[in-house]
Amino acid sequence: MTRNAVVKNVDIQDEAGGINVPQNVGRGGASDMVDFTIENAYLRNITNIDIPLLMSSNGGSGLSARTVIIQNVQFAQPLAAIPSGVHPYNIAMDDYVSADTSFYNYSSATVVDVYNYNDLTADNFNVYYNYNKPSGTTTRTLIQGYVKAM
Repeated sequence: MTRNAVVKNVDIQDEAGGINVPQNVGRGGASDMVDFTIENAYLRNITNIDIPLLMSSNGGSGLSARTVIIQNVQFAQPLAAIPSGVHPYNIAMDDYVSADTSFYNYSSATVVDVYNYNDLTADNFNVYYNYNKPSGTTTRTLIQGYVKAM
C-alpha cells in the first residue's frame, strides 16, 4: 500500500517499465482520495508510466480512490529496438485483469491529471480508462487510454 507518495527528479531509462503506479492505496472507500505524484522527471522506457486498475488480493471492495499527478515529465522511447508485438506508451491506463474480477475496484475513481506534458507549457489534460471515459474524450499518440483537455 502506498499513500501520498511523490516521485521527483528521477531519470529512468532503457527499461521495459519506468514507473508503475501503486494499485492498492488502502481502504478508505471512494471518498478517500490518495495522491501519487510524478514530477520533474525524464523517462525513456517502453512503458514510461503504467497505471493499473485499483486492486487488492483481499478484494477490491472499499479501496480508496486515487489521483495520479504527472507534472513536468519529459518522455522518450528507448534507443534499442522495441520487441515485435510490444506497444510503447508514455502513459498506459492499464486495464489488464490478471486475477479474479472480485479483486478489482471499478467504483473508486482513478483521476489522472497531466500538466505540461512532455515539458510543453499548458499542455494539460486528464487521462481515463475505457470503462470510465466521459464524453468528449479522444485518443493521443503514445497514450493508452482516453484524454480530455483540462
